[in-house]
Amino acid sequence: MKRSQTSKNKTEKKASSRRSAERAVMRRGVFVFVSLLGLIGCGSGGLPPGGNYATLSGLVTDAATGAPIPGATITVLTVLTTTTTATGAYTLGNIPTGQLDGAVSAPNYRGQTIGGTSLAPGERRTLNIQLQHS
Repeated sequence: MKRSQTSKNKTEKKASSRRSAERAVMRRGVFVFVSLLGLIGCGSGGLPPGGNYATLSGLVTDAATGAPIPGATITVLTVLTTTTTATGAYTLGNIPTGQLDGAVSAPNYRGQTIGGTSLAPGERRTLNIQLQHS
């Protein structure tokens, strides 16, 4: 009996030690993840707070018929891009506030620039765009 009891105790100690090691690795991973989030949010190259962003949404339609243009591409600040749905609708979030500068394009349509206005922090602006056949 004593031998099997000793063997059982050793097995339990190994399992407990393994669980402790796994917990330590998990804590270390969580610490690294939280630290990276802090660096991204606080560093000089980090993203500005959420209130510094605006959202642009609307419809892209055919100027002559009013039909929605699915697959049109809306680009803002040359890095933020979205594509319209089958109904011509789009939403583009996380746009840095300030001067709006962008373009809209679709196959078989003339491209169009968008701009000449500024977006305020937290603003949700609707911008419907009509494109003409090329």
